[in-house]
Amino acid sequence: MAIELVDHNPGMLIGRGYDPLAGTPKLSTALRPASHGVPPGQQGVEGFSSFLSIDTQSQFETAIDFSSSAKAGFGGLGLSAKTSFMAASKVSNQATFCVIRFKFRNAFETFLEQPEFNDDALELLALNKMDRFNERFGPKFVAGRQTGVEYYSCIRIEASSVEKQMEMRHKIEANFG
Repeated sequence: MAIELVDHNPGMLIGRGYDPLAGTPKLSTALRPASHGVPPGQQGVEGFSSFLSIDTQSQFETAIDFSSSAKAGFGGLGLSAKTSFMAASKVSNQATFCVIRFKFRNAFETFLEQPEFNDDALELLALNKMDRFNERFGPKFVAGRQTGVEYYSCIRIEASSVEKQMEMRHKIEANFG
């Protein structure tokens, strides 16, 4: 089974069903209650920061981890926070951009024991009622979650000449480093 990373929506809990087309969690779960948390031996908080000089829209998308698969989104929704940030930043060839990013994430939480289907789910599967199963529980379920924070700041540099833009860019880079 392939793991698919999706943005969090309210109600997405470990073990709960998920409808990827609507991008919403199901209220019913097909799984028996199972303990979950951080598996033994996993690292706690990881983090990093970086400073990137940006000249193109594609470099900007890379800098904020805005992948092409994320652009499509689910149900046409996409990644609203990053999409809004990109639109507000107005990356263009007429200006130089610097992106400062900070990312911190906690250890990945997942099942600590093998999940099992509950009796309602097993009955629907035994009767081969896949449409009803998907309607009630969703075709996928949340197997774990990654929590943390991402922060991006964009500096837009416009000057009377390209030389002046580059001079300002180098000064900012030197101050950050």
